[in-house]
Amino acid sequence: MRPARVMIVEDSTALGETYRAMLLSDGHAVDLFPRSDEAIASLEKVLPSVLLIDVNLPDGNGLGLLRRMRAEAALPGATRKPPKKDKAA
Repeated sequence: MRPARVMIVEDSTALGETYRAMLLSDGHAVDLFPRSDEAIASLEKVLPSVLLIDVNLPDGNGLGLLRRMRAEAALPGATRKPPKKDKAA
């Protein structure tokens, strides 16, 4: 298996460190952030190949964070639904 660059966004220190340790032991590069604003700021430096995001974060919702990431960076594997075409046209 090829190592991945994994971004973890998890406000629970114990849980985040557990995920981090497990992924590091498998040879992956891991960036751990407790807040969504820190994760967004990091995208200017490094794009992860895998995201592990808590849904309930102290500064927002994990799904909202994913939407922001899709809008602000070209994330590998991030997909968006194409806009619906107007059938009348």
